[in-house]
Amino acid sequence: MNRAKQTLNKDAWDKNKKDVTQYWAIADSSEDLLKLDYVIEPAPVWITQSDWRKEKKETGLVVTHFLENGAIHPSYPDYKVDVYQLSNEINWFTGKARIKGDIWLKRVDGKKGRDPKIEILAKGNCEKQKRKF
Repeated sequence: MNRAKQTLNKDAWDKNKKDVTQYWAIADSSEDLLKLDYVIEPAPVWITQSDWRKEKKETGLVVTHFLENGAIHPSYPDYKVDVYQLSNEINWFTGKARIKGDIWLKRVDGKKGRDPKIEILAKGNCEKQKRKF
């Protein structure tokens, strides 16, 4: 997780381990997404409920959460969205999952200074791996 131009809890971010957990529920028969949730600790406060879209790939499923550029952030009305996109991906065959994303916000009042910019990249393995080639 990279941060730029924003003072977060520096000790927590720089010295402690960051954990990402994804919870997927997928219908076996249709491969439809039933539920997706994820937790990032320590969590960037700007991650919020947002619109999402899913895309089926040959190897798995990608769910992308997004906010429209220029929209006011739902939890922080002093900021508007410059970029907000978080992609969650699972590979059926390898059992690997990945989260990547960018959150860039700008102050509504236009003042120069510490606008939040967060880059997230997390990779890992799923506990259950049922599907094979």
